[in-house]
Amino acid sequence: MIVYDFGCVREVDRELRRGFAALAAAARVDDVAAMAAAIASVGGRAPTRPRDLADLRRLVRGFFGPLVTPGARTIAADEGFEARGVLHDKRFLIGLRLPARLLFLFRLRFGLYAVLARLGASVDWAALEGAWAQEVG
Repeated sequence: MIVYDFGCVREVDRELRRGFAALAAAARVDDVAAMAAAIASVGGRAPTRPRDLADLRRLVRGFFGPLVTPGARTIAADEGFEARGVLHDKRFLIGLRLPARLLFLFRLRFGLYAVLARLGASVDWAALEGAWAQEVG
């Protein structure tokens, strides 16, 4: 199935694709230092304080929720809920200085989760995203 949303289209440059793939890979292996490095690679500011690193981990692991557990599964209606909680911490987000182009991808991902949950789609999301990340990287 292919779903087109012509109201939300943007070309993503190579640097951002590679940074996003690195962020996904870091989420899969639960490596917070790699998460911070990936954020920095796309122009954000990597946190250094332990509490901020913990929040970054919650944000990234929540955002990439479906891919952190291998095997076929459906997307839950509340997928990414933990990441949304971190997104409400404006001070933390401002400190990350995330570029708008990355926030755009986050927004797309949350929308995609909502559609996939509604469809009841069941796939090995970890394998699917891992294959994409290898292709990009």
